[in-house]
Amino acid sequence: MSTPTFEDDFWPAYPVQKDRLRAERAWKRLTAKQRRQAFEALPAYIADCQRTGTYFQYAQGWLNGHRFMDYITKESAATQNSAGTGDPQFPREESPCTEQMLFF
Repeated sequence: MSTPTFEDDFWPAYPVQKDRLRAERAWKRLTAKQRRQAFEALPAYIADCQRTGTYFQYAQGWLNGHRFMDYITKESAATQNSAGTGDPQFPREESPCTEQMLFF
């Protein structure tokens, strides 16, 4: 998979279209690998927040806090490790989207 772009891939898919400039700055600070991980984790994050009825973080906070790492599955982490592309990251047992607050 090619590296997703902010303009064409990530921003249109992110559920909260607020504070675009700061979100784009946070995106630019990520490595190409982290950008792929963030974009691939996005559907799981959206589904989790919808399932639990919680608010979405602004994209800036989600990216700066590397919250996308909470949604990398064991399978994708194993695939990445077998290719020598990173350390394993496993999702937390509890939902990281359980707090009823909006983070900025």
